[in-house]
Amino acid sequence: MGSDGDKYPDSGWRIRGTEGAIAEDERLEKTAEYIALGAVLNRNDSWLSLIDEATGTAFQWNDDLQSFVKTSRD
Repeated sequence: MGSDGDKYPDSGWRIRGTEGAIAEDERLEKTAEYIALGAVLNRNDSWLSLIDEATGTAFQWNDDLQSFVKTSRD
């Protein structure tokens, strides 16, 4: 994602909402938004510890554990 001449380079991160919100976005055919990673961290930095994980690693919020857990990317 990103385009030539963008002020900030693509960090490679893809951040999505809850499963329900993702399904609703897909149903409504909404497209992803491109925003600075710092803007996301300013709103919620609870996942900052994950920032150095390997490329391609996926996480999902677990309400029971109140934390992010590593998931497969099936």
